[in-house]
Amino acid sequence: MVGCNPVKHGFTHPQNWGFYRGPVLVSNIVIYIYAMVQYLHPRIWLLVIALMLSVLFCSVLAFGQTNAEEATLRQQLAAAPTDTSKVLLLIELGQAIEGNQPEAAKNCYRQARALAQQLGYAMGQMKFYTNYSAALNAQGLYDSGLLINEEGLAFAKKINSSLYVAATTGNIGVSYMLKEDYEKALEYNLAALALLEKMGDNLKLCVMHSNVGAILGEMGQYENSLHHHLTAMALARQLNDSNQIAATLSNAGINYTRLKLYDSATLLLTEANAISRSTSNNYLLMNTLLNLNNILMATSQYAKMPALCQQALDISQKIGDKTGESIAYHGLAIAAFFNKNYADAGRYANASLAAAQSVGYKDEQSEIYELLSALALLDGNLIGYDKYKRLSANISDSIVNATMLKNTQALQAKYKSVQRQRQIDTLEKEKSKKQQWNYILGLTVAVLVITTVLGYGYYNQRKRLQLQQIETLENEKQLLASQAMLKGQEDERSRVAKDLHDGIGGMLSGIKLSLGAMKGNLILTEQSARLFEGALYKLDETIAEMRRVAHSMMPEALLQLGLTAAVADYCAGVDAAGQLKLNYQHYGLEERLPAETEIVVYRMVQELITNVLKHAHATQAIVQLTRHQQLLQLTVEDNGVGMPPHLQQANGSGLRSLQARATYVKASIDVKSAPGQGTSVHLEIPIA
Repeated sequence: MVGCNPVKHGFTHPQNWGFYRGPVLVSNIVIYIYAMVQYLHPRIWLLVIALMLSVLFCSVLAFGQTNAEEATLRQQLAAAPTDTSKVLLLIELGQAIEGNQPEAAKNCYRQARALAQQLGYAMGQMKFYTNYSAALNAQGLYDSGLLINEEGLAFAKKINSSLYVAATTGNIGVSYMLKEDYEKALEYNLAALALLEKMGDNLKLCVMHSNVGAILGEMGQYENSLHHHLTAMALARQLNDSNQIAATLSNAGINYTRLKLYDSATLLLTEANAISRSTSNNYLLMNTLLNLNNILMATSQYAKMPALCQQALDISQKIGDKTGESIAYHGLAIAAFFNKNYADAGRYANASLAAAQSVGYKDEQSEIYELLSALALLDGNLIGYDKYKRLSANISDSIVNATMLKNTQALQAKYKSVQRQRQIDTLEKEKSKKQQWNYILGLTVAVLVITTVLGYGYYNQRKRLQLQQIETLENEKQLLASQAMLKGQEDERSRVAKDLHDGIGGMLSGIKLSLGAMKGNLILTEQSARLFEGALYKLDETIAEMRRVAHSMMPEALLQLGLTAAVADYCAGVDAAGQLKLNYQHYGLEERLPAETEIVVYRMVQELITNVLKHAHATQAIVQLTRHQQLLQLTVEDNGVGMPPHLQQANGSGLRSLQARATYVKASIDVKSAPGQGTSVHLEIPIA
């Protein structure tokens, strides 16, 4: 399916520890008349979330410093005595330059910490932890940020500061959220929320409810997520803080969109949009515009989309946000597509693709390639359609593979952690036993050695079993992915074939009838009459070619009469073309096979005959289909030049497509060939 990718948005007050830029569900429709796209891409969002969350961990206002303010801070720093005021000035200077000079800002924070330690200024050290971890997160160094936050929590407990215990606990939760460990993130944020509720600090409670709502949203618990965002919104209204109100309105609007409550979502996002305009908050304004545009797509209001998308595009280009620019261009392309302005749709799609590529936004690139493939298909450019389809599939596969690799690594890390803990427990027990029974040291050592050997063997055995389980899961995932891909291809073929035959075919036939009716009522010169007849002839050829393509994509005989009739019809067509003498034989196929099996076997026959026509240089070929009880056998033989040995394996480049379909129906493949002696491909397919 084709569509825009999720928009990240949400903004909270800069003095808070963190804020959430939640995902919004995006719906749009290209080849289908109506299809909702609600697939979340949290890993793509995390980069954007990290950049915004990190800035707001700081306990002092840093966002929006001008060059003049930075110069003033440096002058104050140079004139400040060596006391706590200099620590605070170093922190403020780091915040002022963090956006443009992150390494210089981190150096300021380190100087502030060293001076605070020298002076014994505990609060200065705590400000180092909150600001330095935010800077690390902004650079994508999430593991380092987590370590600094954990040090900060230990120090907050040491100085017995309830406020900073809550702050660092919440920041640890945000670190885990950035690392996509949502269970731990929720655990720490709920702990911080409980501490803040005892303090009654509404400003910090507002932010913490937003963070908890963000994590629950990532975990798919949209109802619970909405509850926390509505709570945060109520607190923000009590505080009368414009930025907080706009951010919580936006986050609550996102959750209403997820739940398809579009009226409520529109109401909240419209209010957030108005506040962002009044406060000149361009980033939030851009995101509210894009999120309102998502609702228009979800409700098929394509005529209203260009105005919102153009406003969002202007703002994204003004603030240099390539992600927002890509999504805005994509929205314009979708609107143009459904308004049948295909030239503009292509132009906007290419602009969106360029912006997405500049920031490595893979999900957006995949969706754009889908749109470009649809445009190529409408233009009759089948080569372009196939090219963009492949590019989209390649990007989707790379995302799936990266996800599978990351999940596998997480499983291995968790397994090794459990094993290490077991080893530690075992060693501690052995140590205690040695202390209690030191008079039998020799026996204890022997027992320890035996236990260690057995434990090592047990560890290796468990590790091997775990690796086998992981390999099995990976194979199952690959099989499921292959099955889903093939089913999607056949569904798409069937749909496109139906659209071609019933839609475009009917339109062309209507044009032909109209032209035929006009012919009898027109007085034409001899030359014009010949041109008119030629046009009618070309129209007949176009209708015939369109029907041939539709029939090739999903033969009517296959759906109505079954596999035997469809293969016979296909073979007769190849034979009639004259390039190859093709003989089709079948036995035991009086009863219909399961529909999915018939489609896959038919595609296998097409694939094999196509290979013969392209590569074998054969003059004769035989196709045999035989059923014996619950086993279907397919054999294709030719008298061509044969196949080189390195291409005869089922995983060779020439048979990969055939292997994918064979895997789908659990078939075995046997290829026999020799130079100059033709090729024989035999498949055995179990019938469910």
